[in-house]
Amino acid sequence: MRNPKAEYLSNNLIGSRLFDLRKKKGVTLIEIQECTGYSHSIISRWERGIYTPNVFALIALAEYFEVTTDYILHLE
Repeated sequence: MRNPKAEYLSNNLIGSRLFDLRKKKGVTLIEIQECTGYSHSIISRWERGIYTPNVFALIALAEYFEVTTDYILHLE
């Protein structure tokens, strides 16, 4: 059974991690879009916890930010 509260918390944790990584690197959503191929609007939605990036997006983001997917997912 789907747990909306747990999903919301998970999305927000991932989103806050992506936001922090972006700010730390000093890049814009457009710059991430240009390097990953994901639109700036979807990246913004990931950061705000509206959506969760799929596994392919997580890999692209991890490579872009030079971190592990586990780091983005708060597993390490």
